[in-house]
Amino acid sequence: MKKILKWSLLLFVLLFAVTVIMILYPVFSTARQTWQPIHNTDIILVDVQNMLNRLPDGNVCSNEWPISIVSLKPRFVWKTKDCVFVTLSTGGIDPAWGYILFPDKRETLSPPLGIRILGKHSPGIFRYETIE
Repeated sequence: MKKILKWSLLLFVLLFAVTVIMILYPVFSTARQTWQPIHNTDIILVDVQNMLNRLPDGNVCSNEWPISIVSLKPRFVWKTKDCVFVTLSTGGIDPAWGYILFPDKRETLSPPLGIRILGKHSPGIFRYETIE
């Protein structure tokens, strides 16, 4: 009888653990930042330079996005005088995040106010998140 009770308790704990994992995994897996890969950094930086040359500063309409930026599946694209911000996620309750693209292939960056640099993808391409 003790042996059956022991195995029943073990089975119950195992099933409970599996149930908790199945419930919590989708929550944590969707909350993680997933970076769209940049396959050809040279092409995207040439496209960014073209955007800097021909578009005014500010929000860039989706019909103005080059294919290299469309492939990143951005939520928003914002142009400044020397770079382009590609927002991949607005974050919801978490910080927004994405890429900052500099066609001059700079190696270092002093982050703009309200932005945290998470690392460099390659020369001129930095990962960022907003500071909340």
